[in-house]
Order: sequence, then structure tokens, then C-alpha cells
Amino acid sequence: MGLERSVKFGGYNGRVDWFILTIPLRQFEVVAVWCIVNLIAEANMQADYHDPKAEIIAQIGLSTSTFDNPSVYIDTVRSGITGNVAKRILETFDVKRSVAASILQTQESNVARLYNRANIKGNIAEDLLQSLKVNLKALEVFEDKGLVSEWMDTAIPVLDGNTPNSLMDTCEGRSWIIATLDRIEFGEFS
Repeated sequence: MGLERSVKFGGYNGRVDWFILTIPLRQFEVVAVWCIVNLIAEANMQADYHDPKAEIIAQIGLSTSTFDNPSVYIDTVRSGITGNVAKRILETFDVKRSVAASILQTQESNVARLYNRANIKGNIAEDLLQSLKVNLKALEVFEDKGLVSEWMDTAIPVLDGNTPNSLMDTCEGRSWIIATLDRIEFGEFS
């Protein structure tokens, strides 16, 4: 049969640090150990990875699959979101009161009153979710909330000189912002 070699590694807390592998042929030992080390490193990176987008969505109080599953998204819009969730959506990205008022389709002086509502449904709920989606996309592109806030208040030539915040009150405006962020992400322009 040939020489056999057992290689042992240890494991702890969901990290892949151990397993036993028997390698029947000596000449493959180095290649197999190299592969094992790479598999362990990859598994550990996956175990340590935290999706910031999912974490933010969960902290706000929404299902982490809200934007990944159309059925969950539609159910959320139809069943509504609480005023507290609305408040967290807007506060998470430091949305200005004037922008919040335009998204909520109300006067600036009434924004705090909407936070006390038990349920916000329909178009307003959808506008809030879409504003969150825009901000999450911007965070994905710029990787820093401070840069997101700065960019949202900057006149962008490709948006016809509008600031992204000035376009947040319409569905088409939010779509335009996301399309612009996609272009930035893929290097079409900065």
C-alpha cells in the first residue's frame, strides 16, 4: 500500500482549526498540507466575515432578507413598519430633517409625530425602505457613513447637478441615485 501520514488540526468556536486527514502517498504530502492550510484560512475568513449591510438592517429591526427576497419586501410594505423602525432608518444614516420630511411626505415639524405611529404602511413605508436601500448601496460603495453623508449632500454632475438628498423624495430619483452608485462602483466614473 504506501506510506500513510495523518495530519491533525484543532477547532474552536465555529472556526475551522482542526480535522484529520490521511494522505496515502508521501509525495503528495506537501501539496495536501498546503491545500489544508488554504482551506482553513478560507473557512476562518468566512466565519469572521460580518455583512455590515445585514447588521444594519437587523439593528434597524427589519428582516435581513428584506432587500434580498421580493416577497419579504412586499409583505413589509403591506404590513407596514413602526414609527420606531422609521426613526432608526433615518437616524442610522443621519438623514437631515428636511430630507426625512420629504421622504415621509410631511412637514419638518411633523417628522417626530410620525415616529410615534404604531404602523406606517403603503407608499410612505416603501419610500422609507427605498431610502434605506439607497443609503446601504452608498455605504457599500464608499465604505464609510461619513463619506455617504458627504456624498449625499454634494451636487453630482451626472445627476444634473442635483444632490442625491434632493432626489430622495421620488422613486425615480432614488433609482437614479442607485444607478449612479452602480456606475461609481464599477469604475465608470468617480
